[in-house]
Amino acid sequence: MAYNGYTNRETWIVCLWIDNEQSSIEFAVEMAGEFYTKAEENKYFTKRENATIEFAEYLKEYYEESAPLLDECTVWTDLLMHSLGGVDWHEIAGHYMEQALENVEC
Repeated sequence: MAYNGYTNRETWIVCLWIDNEQSSIEFAVEMAGEFYTKAEENKYFTKRENATIEFAEYLKEYYEESAPLLDECTVWTDLLMHSLGGVDWHEIAGHYMEQALENVEC
């Protein structure tokens, strides 16, 4: 179910926290730009699409690996990982990719 303009509440929460501090916004935009610089076009996807896919995977891994409680087996760990599983990482990556490309000639 859509929430505040995002796919769902989980996606909105992650974006909200990234946007909460200027340094995290700058980091996300910088990383998006780096993924764009390294990406290549192929017969299936544009350079931007490939960069967004790769950046989305990076974000997913980053948040899942840095989640607290991972070394514990509790209801809280299960709830946390379930919530992270609902995040639309591609939507978040696309949001910051758009900002990164505002300053780049495509």
